[in-house]
Amino acid sequence: MEGGAYGAGKAGGAFDPQTFVRQPHTVLRMVSWVFSIVVFGCIINEGYINASTEAEEHCIFNRNSSACAYGVTVGVLAFLTCLLYLAVDVYFPQISSVKDRKKTVISDIAVSGLWAFFWFVGFCFLANQWQVSNPNDNPMNEGADAARAAIAFSFFSIFTWEQQSWTDDLPLCNLSGVGSASNQTYNSEGLGKEEHPCEDNWIKFRGDNNIYLYGVFNGYEGTRATNFVGQRLAAELLLGQLHPDVTDAEVHKVLLQAFEVVERSFLDSIDDSLAEKASLLSQLPEGTLHQTLPSQYQKIVDRLNILEKEIYGGAMVIVVLIVNSKLYVANVGTNRALLCKSTVDGLQVTQLNADHTTENEDEIFRLSQLGLDTTKIKQVGVIGGQQSMRRIGDYKVKYSFNDMELLSTAISKPITAEPEIHGCQPLDGVTGFLVLMSEGLYKALESAHGPGQANQEIAAMIATEFAKQVSLDEVAQAVVERVKRIHHDTFASGGEHAKFCTKHEDMTLLVRNLGYPLQEITPPTLTPTQGGRIYPVSVPYSSAQNTSKTSVTLSLVMPSQGPMVNGTHSNSTLDGTTPTLQSPSATLQSTNTHTQSSSSSSDGGLFRSRPSLSLQPDEDGRVEPYVDFTDFYRLWNAEHNDPVALLTAQ
Repeated sequence: MEGGAYGAGKAGGAFDPQTFVRQPHTVLRMVSWVFSIVVFGCIINEGYINASTEAEEHCIFNRNSSACAYGVTVGVLAFLTCLLYLAVDVYFPQISSVKDRKKTVISDIAVSGLWAFFWFVGFCFLANQWQVSNPNDNPMNEGADAARAAIAFSFFSIFTWEQQSWTDDLPLCNLSGVGSASNQTYNSEGLGKEEHPCEDNWIKFRGDNNIYLYGVFNGYEGTRATNFVGQRLAAELLLGQLHPDVTDAEVHKVLLQAFEVVERSFLDSIDDSLAEKASLLSQLPEGTLHQTLPSQYQKIVDRLNILEKEIYGGAMVIVVLIVNSKLYVANVGTNRALLCKSTVDGLQVTQLNADHTTENEDEIFRLSQLGLDTTKIKQVGVIGGQQSMRRIGDYKVKYSFNDMELLSTAISKPITAEPEIHGCQPLDGVTGFLVLMSEGLYKALESAHGPGQANQEIAAMIATEFAKQVSLDEVAQAVVERVKRIHHDTFASGGEHAKFCTKHEDMTLLVRNLGYPLQEITPPTLTPTQGGRIYPVSVPYSSAQNTSKTSVTLSLVMPSQGPMVNGTHSNSTLDGTTPTLQSPSATLQSTNTHTQSSSSSSDGGLFRSRPSLSLQPDEDGRVEPYVDFTDFYRLWNAEHNDPVALLTAQ
């Protein structure tokens, strides 16, 4: 089915077989169909054998007829399910009802997850029975290859079903790029090690009627929450709920409902895990710590640890919708969205959302209304191991908060998944870029440079990479790598900020272009409103930690990039209950240059302050210049048609 057809706008469109068979979703469905044939075909044809002295056939898997029956049953039912959903995929573009489309997509997601589980059980069951089979039952090894094939393709089927996602058919937005890096913890030698698999996730989709959806999700205790949120939020926002004539109030309502449904559905999805946890706990001796249990309980304890992550995991979420050239932001947690506008005075950087931490006075007021001791909460700074006061998931904190000393006096759930929504921000005539970033990115930079300037520094890095890179993915990844290097170099330098840089969390950066020129579009001249022409200036580099002089090239931008506004923004909030941001804007005065080092500095600073030089004045009281503007003036005068000055500069 056509990717854009998930909205009702294209219902009734013509079916294109070539497009249909090329879609990843369809390919995975067909691969799953073939794998199911292999599994049940192998077992039916060669899965039953008998010895020369026996007339009755028995299952090749340890004579366990249940193993063969399970493999055949799951294979046949998976085969039929694939055919059914292939037919649904063909018919799907004809469905005009938003509710019917939503039910179809949700059922597809649920069925895919269910079959991934069935195949996992089948793989474990068949592999175990094959391993314990008695070789004397099959001295000629009849059907051994078929048995191994059934086991192998049961294993492959787990991933073909698990990877099936209706979002595979949604067209990605080619106006955006993503960069990421996994968490790192440094040892004494500065070598990094990943503490856990990357738990960040992101989405960037283009729906019908020029509706765009972007999201960055920062997870903890596993990836279940971030994967679930990415799937379900897209389903709740891109199934025709939004249309070209939608009002601001309707967008606000749709976003609120989407977060509510995703939160409720995620908590419902862990019911089985809760039931399994209760069953396993009943098998353990009461009143005994897990770490002191005998070895025979180790498997139960290991399984409980896995279930704990599934139950207690959660995610901080920031989502941006662009509808009718208007921008809407919905935020739960500590990820950030920045709108960077190129103006005649320079690059204006505005944070579009608030961080839901104990430093947010609106959040503190909300918690005080629930009867909590906000003074103590501000002192602690974290609840349930997280700084964010809003998050999706985290069953333990939300449903066992009365058991937590810090939250025991609350009259209702203090940790909520209700988003703070800001909009609408008109984008007509805006030149610049939109930034979504996970907490790990700006926290890594703040650890290295101190709090307060991370937004501006990241925006400056992005603007610099726009002039160097040829794709948005390269822009985003280059910035992530630069922040990663700054963080590592600060730790390695042993300076005053090194103690804050022993580790960093997962980092994700999503950049959405709003007409800002990439290097491939306008090399190398920029219009004045987009940053200006870049001219080289040679500056000798000196460091207190390094007495040798190294040539470092800076890019002096003319006209200057001007002031950057660091503030938060809520333009026409749509509901009186949605808090507005009160932080005043602050203007930076020293933003005339973009600094770009050709080698890694000792502290990794982006805007590096040059140490004072002890230069002796000459007889006229002048100091010998240490900045060579020859190349700068040569290019400047050549472009501005000043032949006399050009000859002088030469």
